[in-house]
Amino acid sequence: MSDSPEAGHRRGLSEARIDRLERELRETARACALRRALLSEFNAAFDAAAHGAVLSRLHAELRSAAAFLGRIEEAGIMTGIHAGRHGEQRYPAAEWPAAWQRAFTRGAVSFEDDMGMQGAPAARALLAPLMSGTQPAGILAFWEGEKPLGPQDAALLDEIRPDIAAAFQGRLRRQQIEYRKLVLVEDAYRLSEAKLRAIFDESMDMIATIDGDGRIIDLNKAGAVLLGYGPEDKVVGRNMAEFWANRQDSEAFNRQLEAQGFIKDFEVLLKRRDGSAMFGLASATQLRNKDGTVMESHAIIKDITERIRDEQALWRMNVELADANQKLKESQTLMVQQEKLASIGQLAAGVAHEINNPLGYLKSNNAAVRKHLAAVKSFLEQVMAGADDAIRASAETYDIAYILGDFDAIMQESEDGFRRITEIVQNLKSFSRIDSAERFGLFDINKGIENTLAVATNEVKYVADVKVDLGPLPPVECIGGEINQVFLNLIVNAAQAIKAQSREGRGTIVIRTGAVADKVWIEVSDDGPGIPEEIQLRIFDPFFTTKPVGQGTGLGLSISSDIIANKHGGRLTVSSEPGKGASFRISLPVTHPRTAGPVS
Repeated sequence: MSDSPEAGHRRGLSEARIDRLERELRETARACALRRALLSEFNAAFDAAAHGAVLSRLHAELRSAAAFLGRIEEAGIMTGIHAGRHGEQRYPAAEWPAAWQRAFTRGAVSFEDDMGMQGAPAARALLAPLMSGTQPAGILAFWEGEKPLGPQDAALLDEIRPDIAAAFQGRLRRQQIEYRKLVLVEDAYRLSEAKLRAIFDESMDMIATIDGDGRIIDLNKAGAVLLGYGPEDKVVGRNMAEFWANRQDSEAFNRQLEAQGFIKDFEVLLKRRDGSAMFGLASATQLRNKDGTVMESHAIIKDITERIRDEQALWRMNVELADANQKLKESQTLMVQQEKLASIGQLAAGVAHEINNPLGYLKSNNAAVRKHLAAVKSFLEQVMAGADDAIRASAETYDIAYILGDFDAIMQESEDGFRRITEIVQNLKSFSRIDSAERFGLFDINKGIENTLAVATNEVKYVADVKVDLGPLPPVECIGGEINQVFLNLIVNAAQAIKAQSREGRGTIVIRTGAVADKVWIEVSDDGPGIPEEIQLRIFDPFFTTKPVGQGTGLGLSISSDIIANKHGGRLTVSSEPGKGASFRISLPVTHPRTAGPVS
């Protein structure tokens, strides 16, 4: 019996409705299955690896040409992964495709025509914004491939995107706990093993497993690279002792590990394949059997070579800075002392000038008195020639003849005194050389020694005899006042050394000069106590002195050495035998080496 047209029409509508319901059921089942699978992935590992698994599953499900899953982090940076590619990509907000902004504004799954971005071709794409309330949390993007993306795919993404958004916000914790209860122990073990292996393989530090005999039974790639070996080189199976730079460190490491069962941050020095050193920071633990036998040891060694080299460089720089600071302090002290000596020279010149003025009056008056006395004497002689007895008796009473004769002796002694004062003033002026301070000029070394001896007479005359043997010398280009300071320091030091002996007789100071080729030499020797050998190398150091506290600054010889060596390009040396005196020898170039540095 055939159906009526109306019945056929109703049956056709029913079949269409059934087909539609079946499709909806299939889509619902598909969405539920996919949702359950995605939740499982997130519960298994809530990290970038889980995101990759989720994206890969959706990518396969939709059979899209490309796919991207991203989450928004701080400062508006989208961090995400592309299907089939390793590693995460970061996109600042300024680099987001305009389609993303439109998707977030709509807040709903939508299609975008001809959307492109780094890592995906420009094509029709399906965008699913992941929202946390009204705020964007991330985005899902699928590019159309051979299979067109349709409304059912959009509905599928719309169904699952709240779950993914919730996972991004950490809202799946309870589902994760529930899911873990369902995971088999074997799956957990495999996952743990995979994670450990990933850490082992990808760690930048050396990770090694060593058996009870010290042989390496496992070593990660970073460890081989740090030791200078490549993938083709066999390191596993070799004894770890081969890679220690010295045996003592190896033994100390093993003793501590044996005693404690663990080591933390033990500094080690290993030897690379090419023989170079690798500084490391090692932490290790030991695994033992029930009977206490060592099964194996696990060690992690962090390469700190660059840090150690930086520390060494910093240490060297600190040492250099300390040396420079010390030299600066010494130079400052020397400059202060030299300034004081220069001031003394100025004072001496001033004193000499002030003495010279009244001395001129005295010498002039003395000459006038001598002249006037001569006239008076001549007059008296004439008077006495015609004088009567009374006058003669009076002259004898006052002893006029003796007085007139004594006047001559007095005037001669005054002239000798004035001459001596004149010589002292001249020596003071010559020694100070105030007119040529700090300027190089031709200088008579022998004359400088004579002037210095005149100035130092009071220090020397009571303790020693001075013997002078001055050879012929050419004029020397130098700062005469400073050279005189050196002579004075050496002569006074010699006199003080002799005086410190408390000897019965007088000592002897010998000063000699001579010339050899383009240099002149000056030698100041004494027969004092000498200088002990252990301090001869230190006597030119600033502030070093053997005198009691308050009797010496320790700067005289240091300043002298600086003047001779650094300013004049010469040498100041000492030779001494304890108990037999000391001899200081100066060597100066006749022409100052202006372009030369300090002479050691």
